[in-house]
Parts: sequence; C-alpha cells; structure tokens
Amino acid sequence: MRPPSHYIVFDKNDEELERTTVEYVADFTDERFLTDLATRSPPGISADTLERGMDALEKTQSRSPTLPPYGPPIRALLAPLIPFDAARKELHRHWVARRTERGGRSFLRLHQPPVSPGNTDPPVAFRRRDGAAGGGGRTGRGRQNTYDN
Repeated sequence: MRPPSHYIVFDKNDEELERTTVEYVADFTDERFLTDLATRSPPGISADTLERGMDALEKTQSRSPTLPPYGPPIRALLAPLIPFDAARKELHRHWVARRTERGGRSFLRLHQPPVSPGNTDPPVAFRRRDGAAGGGGRTGRGRQNTYDN
C-alpha cells in the first residue's frame, strides 16, 4: 500500500530545518532599536528582518564566549537579509550590546548552558499552578489519587 501523494511530506534534515526556522523573538528593546535606526538611517529594517538577523547571529555564534567583531564573515552572513552595510553594522552592534548585557549568554535556549540539577529556582523547573500547594489547576481541587478524578 502506498500513501496518497497529497499527504504532507516532511523532508528537511536538521541543518535545513535550523536554517529556515527563526527562533529569536524581538522584544521592547529591539523595537526601540528599530525606531532609533529608522530615524538615524532611513529606510531602517523591519522587525522580521531584525529577528532573522539576530537569529542568524545567535546560531552562528552558538556557545562561544567571545563575540566576533564586524567583518567579512558577519557581513556575508547578514548581506542576504540587509542590503545596506550601515544597517548591518548597526544590527551587529545591537546584538553585541544585548549579548554583553546578558553576560555573554545566548538568547536561544538551545545554545544556553544546561541548568544545574541542584538549582531550586521554581521557574527553572516546575511552577505550581494557581491555587494551593497541591496544584489547584482549572477545577481548584488539589491533585488526589482517587477513582473520581
């Protein structure tokens, strides 16, 4: 038996999937940067382009602690996304500033170091739901091992 040809076929390997998926999400700081960039050097860049550029820089950098200076490799990486060299330099400068204020940590969870198993910070592992320590959930009842639930 052969499946019909109209079925959805996923045929990307890991490298193609990583190259086409954008994981970086712009925040308020990025929006301020875009506004400033548009006033300083029109036409500026879009939020989508910023996300793609930051994502490309993050994936290229990975877990390396040293941030590369703006040069031919970075220029070649960002050239398909941003046609103007001044905007590419500004985006790189913004990315370096954001990474520096984070202590060099990546924005992408995949490239961040693993969390220590002894870390007791609740947001890192599990959070209680709204309600009591038993976990209120939607019904407001705690979790109980009975035949009723």
